[in-house]
Amino acid sequence: MCHISDVIELHDSRLFLVDMRNCKVKMFGQDYVCQNGLSLPAFPWNACVISNITVAVTVPQKRTIQIVKTGKGVNKVGEITTRFMCWGIAYLNDQFVVTTGTDGNYILVLNLNGEEMRCIGSVNYQRGQPSQPSYITTNRSKTAIYVTYEGDHRLVAYSLGWDILFTYTDQDMRGPGGVDTDREGNIYLCGYQSNNLQQITSDGKLIKMLLTGKSKLLRHQCCRNRERLFLTYMNSAVVEVYHLQ
Repeated sequence: MCHISDVIELHDSRLFLVDMRNCKVKMFGQDYVCQNGLSLPAFPWNACVISNITVAVTVPQKRTIQIVKTGKGVNKVGEITTRFMCWGIAYLNDQFVVTTGTDGNYILVLNLNGEEMRCIGSVNYQRGQPSQPSYITTNRSKTAIYVTYEGDHRLVAYSLGWDILFTYTDQDMRGPGGVDTDREGNIYLCGYQSNNLQQITSDGKLIKMLLTGKSKLLRHQCCRNRERLFLTYMNSAVVEVYHLQ
C-alpha cells in the first residue's frame, strides 16, 4: 500500500512522487512507468522544485528538509534542519517557505542554508489564531502565496510581504489540503475532509465545484506547461491525471 502525499512535474516532464507510507521518493517517466527511487527517513511529505535537477522534500517527524538531485538517478545531496515540523514547502526568491502544521501553527521562511529568516504566526493573522497550516504554493507570477489551514477550514492568500490579501472559506470546503494554480491564475483547492475539489478565482471567489464525493482527496498539482491536473488520495497508490478544459 502506498500513500502518495505529493506529486510534482519536473522540467523534462518526468514525475517526482513522494510516497509517505513507504518512506520513498519515486521518479516516473513520461510513460508513467517508475524509473528509480530513493529511500528517505521517517515519512517524507511534500516537495518543491529548486532547479532543473534539484528537489527539496520535507520530513516533518525529523524536522528536516532533504535536498535531492534528480538526474539519471535520484540521490540525496543535502539536509536542512528546521526548528519546528515542516510539512508544506515552496521555493520563492531563493528561500524556502514551509508550514509547521500544529507544531506552533507557523509559517517559516528559511534561506538555502536553513537559517530562519522569518516566522509568521498569529500576530500576522487578522482573524484569530491560525490552525494547522498545511500545503503552500505561489501563483505563476510569484506575487502571491497561498496557504491552506486544515484546522480552521480556510485558504489564506498572502502578499510577498506577508500581508493578507484575502481569506477564503466555504461551507462545502472542509479540511483544505493541496492547493495549486493554473496559467490563468485560478486556484484549485482540495477538500480532504469534504472529499472535493474547487476552482476559485485569483481574488478568492468560488467559480465551480470540479469534483465531489471523491475519497479523501489529499493533493493535486496543475501541470506547469500543459493543462493537466494530478490528484492523489489517502492510502492509495493511484495518481489520477485529468485534462483541464
